[in-house]
Amino acid sequence: MLARADNRFGYRPKRVAADTAYGSAAFLAFVTDRGTIPHIPVLERSEQTKGKFPREAFRYEREQDRYVCPAGKILPFRGADRRAGFLRYSASPADCRACHLKRKCTAGSNRSVTHSEYEDVREMVRGEMQTPLFKRSMRLRRGVERVFADAKGKRGLTRLHLRGLRGAEEEFLLGAAIANLVLLARTDARPARNRRPPPVPERIERMARISRGRFEQSYYATIF
Repeated sequence: MLARADNRFGYRPKRVAADTAYGSAAFLAFVTDRGTIPHIPVLERSEQTKGKFPREAFRYEREQDRYVCPAGKILPFRGADRRAGFLRYSASPADCRACHLKRKCTAGSNRSVTHSEYEDVREMVRGEMQTPLFKRSMRLRRGVERVFADAKGKRGLTRLHLRGLRGAEEEFLLGAAIANLVLLARTDARPARNRRPPPVPERIERMARISRGRFEQSYYATIF
């Protein structure tokens, strides 16, 4: 969607919000490469260490591109899995065999650790996650996604039934009208002590006038 908006309209948003399902390192890198700040929680895949030292126990030395284990031994870069997007660092079997911490570190002949080739992007997004603007984006996203989830799960809007932009506009117009009516019904059904003040009559009339005008110009006005 980001690529299509850019290619077709030259539109690049400053920020884009999504849930953790879009928080993979590769997607975060794709977003930042387009000049957009991802307001997307980083997808953290916890390493299954079975009681052994986690990756966080190893110190990464950026300039040398290597890790240092808790015993002070070096784990140099050994190779990359470009398809999975991971870089692998491994200690020598000789160092691990003679190490007094081996039983706490690995059951194999030597210890390896991996990190994403986009780790710099992940670190940048982790920092962004602590900002007030990121937290505000998450609040706004939840409100929007709740409406879409209701439309898909309860109103049958899992796919469009009419062709073209005109048809899509008509279906979304009806979907929005249903969502607004449900919201008004829920507000009116609340107990009196928790009920919000009723909407201003002029505002309701204005909304009805706009909706009526759009409906009269739509495809549906010709079939009723």
